[in-house]
Amino acid sequence: METLAPVFLLIFIYFIPSFVASARRHHNSTAIFMLNLLLGWTLVGWVISIVWASTAVERQADKAEKHEETGRAHPPKLSAKSHVEQLSELTAMHKSGAITDDEFTAMKAKIIDS
Repeated sequence: METLAPVFLLIFIYFIPSFVASARRHHNSTAIFMLNLLLGWTLVGWVISIVWASTAVERQADKAEKHEETGRAHPPKLSAKSHVEQLSELTAMHKSGAITDDEFTAMKAKIIDS
């Protein structure tokens, strides 16, 4: 039995990256375990898995708290076009008769308010 103690110690040390990932509830803990299992015998594979297991993980609860602090349900979406471009297109549509005066006014207010 005393000859097995060093073997168990080496196995424990070998799987430290997997234990760290599991304890930190890392979202990639399965992938870290597989890397550790298959390539941990190389020093590079073991180092990569321990670094990966130690990286910061942003949890869903943390994301929800950030959104609650800003008072928004979701982060604001950025428009692909600037307000000037949107207003130019809207004006061109209005001049061509594609939209009415009321539609133009409503859409212009929506662009300016965003």
